[in-house]
Amino acid sequence: MTMIGSLITSVLAYLGLGGSVMTGAVLLLVAFYLYRGVSAGRTVATLAGSLAAYALVLLVAVGFAIVLGWIDPHPGTAFEDVTTAVRMLIEAGSGPMGDVWTWIRGSV
Repeated sequence: MTMIGSLITSVLAYLGLGGSVMTGAVLLLVAFYLYRGVSAGRTVATLAGSLAAYALVLLVAVGFAIVLGWIDPHPGTAFEDVTTAVRMLIEAGSGPMGDVWTWIRGSV
């Protein structure tokens, strides 16, 4: 987009228009870029809000599951559960996934 701004200022200078027109054109370009930045900022803020809402729901659900005794918050038990689940997945489809899981387990 900088090329477009450079092109516009070059055309205005070629036409011999005064400095006030050049300043106005530059301010319009700045306003356009600010508008685009605000639009991108809104998108990022909406995404961050959605992620926060999902994280909140997940934390509440995990909290209830721990209170009801469905989940044991002990890290060793959680690791064993994950290991069992991954082992079942590896048995269902062996190959590169088995090598990756072995490497991950060896690294931890």
